[in-house]
Amino acid sequence: MIAMVFVLVLLILTGLTLSAWRLLDHWADLKAMQALAVSQPAQPPTFTADMIAHLPEPARRYFLYTIETGTLLSSVASITMVGRFGMGNRDKPDYLDFTATQVLAMPAGFVWKMRARRGFQFERWSNANPEKQHRLQPFGGYLSEFRYFDGFRLPTHVEAGNHFATDQYFPFFVADVTAVEFPHE
Repeated sequence: MIAMVFVLVLLILTGLTLSAWRLLDHWADLKAMQALAVSQPAQPPTFTADMIAHLPEPARRYFLYTIETGTLLSSVASITMVGRFGMGNRDKPDYLDFTATQVLAMPAGFVWKMRARRGFQFERWSNANPEKQHRLQPFGGYLSEFRYFDGFRLPTHVEAGNHFATDQYFPFFVADVTAVEFPHE
């Protein structure tokens, strides 16, 4: 009986410890996201064609396609998305639904916070090949469904995976961006 009580207490303490650890991790993520968000300049410059006049024509065409003249060049964006992670392979994808928020601050960095319905372990990017050898893999994807967000034309559907442009391509990351915001004071 004492052994049973000991095991029960040990399980409860382990559960409480893991819950506290997860909560601290969540708070650290939020603190890092807030620190990135406040790095947004109070008065970011606005985009003009003169800013890119010195660039090669394909680069100018790209920037003129993706940024409207007069757009504030915010260096911080908060991106919300929903999607699926393929935890299996091309024949049996075993997709895991997720929601995520990302704060992207150039050049400081980013935090990507994901929530999924089950445990998550991820090493597949480096050894996703028939030989299971760790090596660089062709990686890429498709960007589509472009929409405007505060003057920026951005893709809202992303599919990406290993072995891009080969017959072994498996899009293990599929996401739909649901919001892009540029925090300002």
